[in-house]
Amino acid sequence: MPLTVAIFRAIFLPYSRNIYLRLAPEIHSFQTYCYCAGRINEDKFPNANVITPREKMAGRVDSFVFSSGIRSNAMYREFQKWNPAIVHAHFGQSGVLAIAYAKAARIPLIVTLHSNDVGILLGRQRFKPKCWFYALSLKRLIKETTLFLADSQELKDRFVSLGCPANKVRVHLLGVDLNRFSPKETTNSDDNRFITMVGRLVEKKGFEYGIRAFANLSTEIRTKQQARLFIIGDGPLMKKLLQLSNNLGVQDKVKFMGALPHHRVNAILRDQTDILMAPSVIARNQDRDSGLIVAKEASACGIPVIGNRHGGIPDIIEHEKTGFLIEERDIEALSKALKILIETPELRHKLGMAARQKMLRDYDINDRMSELEAIYRGVIANDIEPLSGDN
Repeated sequence: MPLTVAIFRAIFLPYSRNIYLRLAPEIHSFQTYCYCAGRINEDKFPNANVITPREKMAGRVDSFVFSSGIRSNAMYREFQKWNPAIVHAHFGQSGVLAIAYAKAARIPLIVTLHSNDVGILLGRQRFKPKCWFYALSLKRLIKETTLFLADSQELKDRFVSLGCPANKVRVHLLGVDLNRFSPKETTNSDDNRFITMVGRLVEKKGFEYGIRAFANLSTEIRTKQQARLFIIGDGPLMKKLLQLSNNLGVQDKVKFMGALPHHRVNAILRDQTDILMAPSVIARNQDRDSGLIVAKEASACGIPVIGNRHGGIPDIIEHEKTGFLIEERDIEALSKALKILIETPELRHKLGMAARQKMLRDYDINDRMSELEAIYRGVIANDIEPLSGDN
């Protein structure tokens, strides 16, 4: 019988977090059950192994207790039913909720850090009432967690700066399914070149700078080719970004596509995108990206990525080998990189194929999940060592 992993998430599952849904089925030798305070988007993410207070109990009291980081007796009975060997929480906030259950069962707790959960603790957000509980729980989280996983060395370093011992944080890269993301067989035959940006419309994604760079590009292209920009995602900055594209006179060349199902994003990357732009920046509240999943997915499709020297993005892109790295908010450099790739199809192809090879080498989800299984077994056996190269 496979061992059981209890996955903890505060809410299952925000649409932008669908990568974490896909992680669980890939853990071949472990059975997973997800415990959370509430469930959304159930029609988009059906999963029989999701357990919430509302599904299993009367609901409201137990949901409040669960969300307060207190062990709910009713939820703990459900937890015990599957006899988990280890608890794995995604995001530091969910790790706080998992502590009481891991302690009661006397089993190890792993917490995967995903960027914003660390940024909150470094920025002004920690002073907001909704963040007090998490910020005040940091020392307890560090003490009670067996091992933290971070998707980039930069994210690990930031968490260590908050007081976590370096030997309790291990860099574990999140992979992509290289069967689902593969290069398209033919290139776009018309004169249009398609640039894509994907993500929530929030400050840290830097889409404002991407639109401004695209607007500059539209006046500089010297060939018959025309550029088009797809923006996939939704969020609080939608109205502002729409207005920006209008003000810059590129509204007829920029298509805001809203939030799309993952298979649609996959199809757009594979079949229509020539260049992915990832102009992420450190937001005023210190939020930032870590290991940007869409940059990996585009690279797996053989698409060159233009990204910023930001967070974990330099781990994904090798400058002038698989794409381009530029400084944050450098609109001129971003526009220049776009122009080079649009006007040089041979370079686009060369960088894209090298990007695909890098994903095969470093980010194959099967390799990443095999490593995660090894981490689970090492933690369960109390025999886990940092990866070579981990600081």
